[in-house]
This record gives sequence, structure tokens and C-alpha cells, in this order.
Amino acid sequence: MRLMKTAATQTTFAAMQDSTRPAMLEGQAAGLAPDCAPWLHVAKQILAGEFVGADSSTVASLTIGLRSITHPLCQQALCWLKSHAPTSR
Repeated sequence: MRLMKTAATQTTFAAMQDSTRPAMLEGQAAGLAPDCAPWLHVAKQILAGEFVGADSSTVASLTIGLRSITHPLCQQALCWLKSHAPTSR
């Protein structure tokens, strides 16, 4: 199956790149590996409350992604996740 590039797809991809670019530059400045830098954007989303009410699977996935990144924002996001983790019933 061959994927076709459409103007909408290209626009969406460009918007995604633009929204993560500051985190990538900040990650580079902090000496993070290229695969860790996008997690700065996720950490900012967590701290902004965008994951309030997330289920335990989502919290676990975010924790796995953030736990090895020593950047202060990522560590703050981890603390937030731990304090707002869903309780099991």
C-alpha cells in the first residue's frame, strides 16, 4: 500500500514539527539525546494539566518515557504524575 502525500497531511506534519521545535532546541541546549528532547514538550503538557484524569495505562506509559530523563521539567512532570495517579478500585 502506498501512502499519498496530501496538502492536509503535509500541513499537519509541519504544524507538529513547529510545535515541538522549541522543545527540541531546549533539549539540545540541555545536552539531551535527540530521542529524549521531545519528552520536554510532553512534560510541559503534563505540568499544564493536560493529562488530568488520565487512566493508569497512560500514566504508566508517560512514567516510562520520562523516568530516565534528568531534565528538571521531566522530573517535575514525574512528580506530578505520581501525585495525581489514578487509584485502583
